[in-house]
Amino acid sequence: MKIPALPFGSTLAAAEQPGFWKATEGKGEYTLCNVVNAGNAPSEATPWTMKFYNAYTKKWNVEPEGLGSSSSYMAVYVLRDAIERAGTLNSDKVVSELEKTDVMGVYGRLRFDPKSHQVIPSLDPKEGAVGTILQWQAGKRIVVFPKSIATGTIKLPPWMKK
Repeated sequence: MKIPALPFGSTLAAAEQPGFWKATEGKGEYTLCNVVNAGNAPSEATPWTMKFYNAYTKKWNVEPEGLGSSSSYMAVYVLRDAIERAGTLNSDKVVSELEKTDVMGVYGRLRFDPKSHQVIPSLDPKEGAVGTILQWQAGKRIVVFPKSIATGTIKLPPWMKK
């Protein structure tokens, strides 16, 4: 159709998947999508990022798939940390320690907002949880945002160049 726009989906489930390139026979070139947290596509956000990425790829014989992989992985570490600090499995004490969480993980510094209990986001992994927008370029998922963890830049398709 050659529409002068980049194909983009906030959470474009199909484009998040490592098999997207093959499934579209390369027609997904230039597609952008948000995989929510760093680690679901290769970057150097933190020392944990590629450790997770490579271990996942080796174990499952596929790159991390979609938006939940790195957050599910980190959930176990955060819970373990809270239980150890609480010194018990008593749920009230564990919740109290979860509220005090401050750990570096796959997608940056993990802390929770005291009012909403939501993960505190940031564009800088030293300050908070960093999201990721990737673009399919020549068969690879390239992190293009945020700049603090980008492994490449957004490329425009030929039909957008004048």
